[in-house]
Amino acid sequence: MKSLETNYLGLKLKNPIIIGSSGLTDTPEKNSALEKAGASAIVLKSLFEEQIMVNSTNIVEYSGYTQASSYIKNYVHSHKLSDYLELIKGTKRLCSIPIIASINCYKSGEWANFAHQIELAGADAIELNIYFINTDGNLESNILEQSYVNIVTQTRKAIKIPILVKMGKQFTNLVRITEELLAAGANSIVLFNHYYQPDINLKTMEVVQGDTFTSPSDFGNTLRWTSLINSSVKNANIVSSTGVHDW
Repeated sequence: MKSLETNYLGLKLKNPIIIGSSGLTDTPEKNSALEKAGASAIVLKSLFEEQIMVNSTNIVEYSGYTQASSYIKNYVHSHKLSDYLELIKGTKRLCSIPIIASINCYKSGEWANFAHQIELAGADAIELNIYFINTDGNLESNILEQSYVNIVTQTRKAIKIPILVKMGKQFTNLVRITEELLAAGANSIVLFNHYYQPDINLKTMEVVQGDTFTSPSDFGNTLRWTSLINSSVKNANIVSSTGVHDW
């Protein structure tokens, strides 16, 4: 049979199929099963910056100990990060294929330090799943795009392992932002992020979770931009994401 081996980010993969970040990759046991099924690399379920912030704030408000808010938030933060590091270590013990950590973040700062801890835990690479929805009409697009570059720049200063940037489609110039992210220290671009969608339950008039799954029709846009960026950006490592829907 023809060999499907490929090199990606300096990592030797037995085939080009990488399991994306999801609920399928949130335990070492699940990840071990994915390797046995033929996966060449695994991206762990993302650690959400926004979720940590919301959880810690809710605990403070529920407890009523607002004077201890700083302590509680730090505890929740440290606990979540510790659990994630254990996920990396546990998966590395059971798997021999490359393991890629994933952080869903929307601002630069302390994530650079945590990225260093991820590297020490044994991750072979890290995916920055940058998720930022701008609702400020006064914020110019170049400032928003610069925030993506800043996150990559700070993370690159903290670690030596490869950095992937999983990005959305909502950019004025996808080729230009790709070039800037690679220049800032990213090793690869993942096309594209799939955002959580809200919906409204018309019976209860409540906001609920919408359809979170992709469809086969979504993949065409990913293939188009994979080709366009590959032909326009020299030596760009690209992962085409949006799901596999049939054999």
